[in-house]
Amino acid sequence: MRYIPFLRMVCWASIAILLNLAVKPLNASAQEGLEPGIYVSDFADVLSSSTKEQVTTLCQEVDQKAHAQIVVSTVKSLDGRSITDFSIDLATQVGVGPAESERAVLILLAVDDRQYRFEVGRGLNTILPNSKTAAFGREAMPYLRQANYDAAVLVMSRRLAEVIAQDRGITLTTPQPAPPPRRLISEQEEKDYMRAAIVLGGLCLLLVLYVGLKRAWRAGSRN
Repeated sequence: MRYIPFLRMVCWASIAILLNLAVKPLNASAQEGLEPGIYVSDFADVLSSSTKEQVTTLCQEVDQKAHAQIVVSTVKSLDGRSITDFSIDLATQVGVGPAESERAVLILLAVDDRQYRFEVGRGLNTILPNSKTAAFGREAMPYLRQANYDAAVLVMSRRLAEVIAQDRGITLTTPQPAPPPRRLISEQEEKDYMRAAIVLGGLCLLLVLYVGLKRAWRAGSRN
């Protein structure tokens, strides 16, 4: 019955693996796999498919008619960095900045850090000063407090598009949708719950297996 010490080692190793899966960061770095030309990058997985489609359609119209880019990005965490530094690096990578297009603006939402920022290219600074983008943020704040990121992003992107369109004297044909209600559970939260359930189930199974084999070993020793 010398397999019991080995069994213990296997059980503890399995538990360590399961716990590692449980605490493994679910949000990949926003700087990894980001492709320029994409209008919506939902790394935090908090936006519905409908919102992504609506914002993409709006951004495409602004790009084609006003030759300006609106880019939306959500992340789970800033990883301890300031949102200013994070947004500047992210904006540069997606082409929002002097090196690429000065007529561009990035909307960044950091979900876990409860922060947001508008990173405005120099070509739009005159029509989108800090005072104006701050007003857009205040308008979206009630939705952000409710974790209704769909509504917040729709409001922010629409207000930016309206200012850019007015400056160029164009009319937006993309319909303005009503802010959607907050989803009771996001796709990412659903994945988190499923991961936790799998880990818990695996731990319970290992515990039952260990206890059962230990009892069998004790019974065999007595005989």
